[in-house]
Amino acid sequence: MTKDKDILHCPICNKSIRIISNNYKCTNCNSNFPIEDGIGILVPSPTEHISMIDKKIEGITGDWYSADQVRSYEKGPYYNHLQKRKKFVTKILEEINKKNKINNLLDLGCGDGSNLKWISKFSQNLYGTDYNLLRLKRAKKILNEIKISSKLFLTDIFSMPFIENSFDLIFFNHVIEHLEDDKLALKKIFKITKKGGYVILGTPNEGALAWKFAYYIESNVKRKTDHVNFYTANSIKKISEEAGFTVEHIEYMGWGIPIWKIDPLFRKYKIFDDLFESIGKKIFRNQATSLYLILKKNN
Repeated sequence: MTKDKDILHCPICNKSIRIISNNYKCTNCNSNFPIEDGIGILVPSPTEHISMIDKKIEGITGDWYSADQVRSYEKGPYYNHLQKRKKFVTKILEEINKKNKINNLLDLGCGDGSNLKWISKFSQNLYGTDYNLLRLKRAKKILNEIKISSKLFLTDIFSMPFIENSFDLIFFNHVIEHLEDDKLALKKIFKITKKGGYVILGTPNEGALAWKFAYYIESNVKRKTDHVNFYTANSIKKISEEAGFTVEHIEYMGWGIPIWKIDPLFRKYKIFDDLFESIGKKIFRNQATSLYLILKKNN
């Protein structure tokens, strides 16, 4: 089993860190990073970072930062679509595990832990990171209750506390659309992916005509999502390749009615979600709601 110290480094100077008195301490720059409820706060300025997230929770996008993700995942109107995502990602993880054993697996942007619960079976060394301490504490509680061992850290994707070539697989699920410097984020992820390792990248297909229309007629929804990037398959493929990855596969997934108020009313029923999926794959492939890219680091 991989020890934390084998892959962690200081998010400020990139030198080694060690645990002293319930803190991570850098052996080079002497910076201290607290551990709260078993979660390492490994960002350059822990106090300022947590304060910044607290302010966002109180703002217009507050629900994005504080709403119960597990409840939404298990009982929300898009449950049927989320099950399709889970089925697809599970298939990919099984295929990768047959070719190359997944030793270190990172859920980058793990939120409340909805996905950590089921991806845990694919690796002995399960890591989860998020920039929101509230969500990490929820994830920790959930995983402890079902006795799943994991290592959770509060991190900033642009100053990650992991050495290069740390992870066999990174699950990067519906996060990149929130990052202003998406190109830099992918370059950072490329560095911490092992040679021969994989990234499963999920993102909305909101650059597609149907979903651009949906945002046009309901612009208030756009403000509440916290999204800053609106991809098509071609645009997300391009920046993934520019970061150094080989794009092995692109999966189009989920079709619906491009009116935000109406879409969930139908898709909460499996019969409609399946019907839209069946028709969409045959006729409107490029108008899918979600994209999944299988990325490989070849060198």
